[in-house]
Amino acid sequence: MKIVALVVMIIGVALGGGAAYHAWTFATAQRMNAVQPEVLTARILVARQRLGPGDRIGTGQLAWAEWPAASVPSGAFGRVEALLGQKGDVFRVVTRTIEPGEPILETTVSEPGGRNFLEAVLPRGMSAFSIPIDSVSGVSGFVNPGDRVDILLIHGVTGGLVSRVILTDVIILATDQDANTEMRGARLARTVTVAVKTEDAQRLSVAMGMGRLSLMLRGLGQTTAEEPPAPVDSQNLEGFAMPETAAAREVRVRRGAVVESVPVR
Repeated sequence: MKIVALVVMIIGVALGGGAAYHAWTFATAQRMNAVQPEVLTARILVARQRLGPGDRIGTGQLAWAEWPAASVPSGAFGRVEALLGQKGDVFRVVTRTIEPGEPILETTVSEPGGRNFLEAVLPRGMSAFSIPIDSVSGVSGFVNPGDRVDILLIHGVTGGLVSRVILTDVIILATDQDANTEMRGARLARTVTVAVKTEDAQRLSVAMGMGRLSLMLRGLGQTTAEEPPAPVDSQNLEGFAMPETAAAREVRVRRGAVVESVPVR
């Protein structure tokens, strides 16, 4: 009887294990055969190569990429004609660096027919104005396109000098003839071109005739003060001025009928 019970138990375990194995294989097959949800894609234009500010866009710099339709960036181009026109002769330039494979966007290229880079990057309602600088007034050459600066005027007044901030948070468009915003490091330039409103351009023009303009580089994230700081003049530096030169001591010497004053060293 014990042998019969043992045989029955072994048969039961084998049948249970077989049933469990078949159930697992069936469930696995069902999962493998399940229909994967279809991801909708859209074709958009991307950069075939690295494009820098001021580069003209042509068909040779473009490639197609399949992009998830639900996450197509705003301003992307789905047709070459929308970017370069029906005949591919619409002039557009890049306004900031575009890496290979990065979508071409309306915000990274100029308006159709843009004639040069400065026109393309000028904010609406702003004009370009050039200022002469040197190694001192230009922050030793550490001002580059894309930086933001405050502009100071130093001019003479009765009894000394005065320094005042005349414009704040002004963006540098170019140094000399270079508008590459990827440029870093020191490079001495003779002029900087800034983006300003018309009335500010007039103010700069008058200021250039009054005295000397200097740039003050703004730090990252620095916010513009509600009001420009008060002017600083010679009176603000009282106590720091050079002491007056002491009057030279002299002795009077008679040489015959002539009396001369001789300084004592």
